[in-house]
Amino acid sequence: MNELSLPPSRRQPEELPAWDAIYETAKRFEGELTVVAIGPLTNLGLALLKYKALPKLLKRVVLMGGAAVGGNVTPAAEFNVFADPEAADIVFNSGLDVVMCGLDVTVPAYLTAEELDELGALGSKQAKFARDVSQGVLKYSHGYGLPGMCMHDPLALLYADDEALLKTERAGVRVETKGKLTRGKTVTDLYSDKKMEKNARVATGVDREAFKRRLFETMAQYGAE
Repeated sequence: MNELSLPPSRRQPEELPAWDAIYETAKRFEGELTVVAIGPLTNLGLALLKYKALPKLLKRVVLMGGAAVGGNVTPAAEFNVFADPEAADIVFNSGLDVVMCGLDVTVPAYLTAEELDELGALGSKQAKFARDVSQGVLKYSHGYGLPGMCMHDPLALLYADDEALLKTERAGVRVETKGKLTRGKTVTDLYSDKKMEKNARVATGVDREAFKRRLFETMAQYGAE
């Protein structure tokens, strides 16, 4: 959090476990709910194991995770999938409409230092907070030679509302759960002669300018202080 001094949260943990909350919410909004997963898929995986009817209740799953090529936490794996590859494999093979927004598109969806300053200058406390909290990650990103801070989670969230931001392709996706060097890798058939059953849409391209425009429009809606 860039060493920001934040007040203690007044919120308390919910009594209902996350996997049960997913199911109850899916029942309440049957056929309308999109789950945007921006972390490890443990809770969604547990929900799918416990509630066999869940895939029929959800509209789709948009997840920030995986990569068709490469990784970040290891040379083969992206962090969110690597954290619980068994759960990720359950999600990909659940029969749900799954969209994988992986590193292939989230790394190119970056904001430069100047663009983050523009974001903070929108005037709302939310925009200023977003700018301030990003500074530590921005320095970290520059240390790896990246031109800016990769907006991994915001891209997945905005795509859920605007599919024009990403180019996607139908693909077969499995998650490696056994490999010593490849555990957590999202194995796709995008570039393979040997094809698998198509069980997901994999994002392969991003319109960075359109993403930036939507992000700024969204943050501007909070209004200036």
